[in-house]
Amino acid sequence: MGAPGRTVRVTRALPRSVRVSDPPLRIRPRGTVTVLERSDEWPAFVLVRTPGGEVGWVPERYLGSERPRTRVRRAYDTTSLEPSVGETLTVLSSDTESGWLWCRDEDGRVGWYPTDFVDQF
Repeated sequence: MGAPGRTVRVTRALPRSVRVSDPPLRIRPRGTVTVLERSDEWPAFVLVRTPGGEVGWVPERYLGSERPRTRVRRAYDTTSLEPSVGETLTVLSSDTESGWLWCRDEDGRVGWYPTDFVDQF
């Protein structure tokens, strides 16, 4: 389940609290970020700020253990998708620990979508 190339159907639209209107945050290994807070809704995620002031939610395990300023251990891109209910997504990879899938939508856009909002996952 969740293997690359597998398709899933969107069963629920993202709630407003999850939608992202800011530009995506992209962090790279060996960079630094400041950890601001932990998500109540998605406990595997922390809110970070880059030295350039960009802010986004990142899986905590992608970061070093120092706080509040820490090194990035693994690259991450916060781009998310907002597909319509009933749309088919192609799973490119899955992060089951965080509960999100990296997918391609029917228009060719790629981004994250939560596993709880698709069928058969």
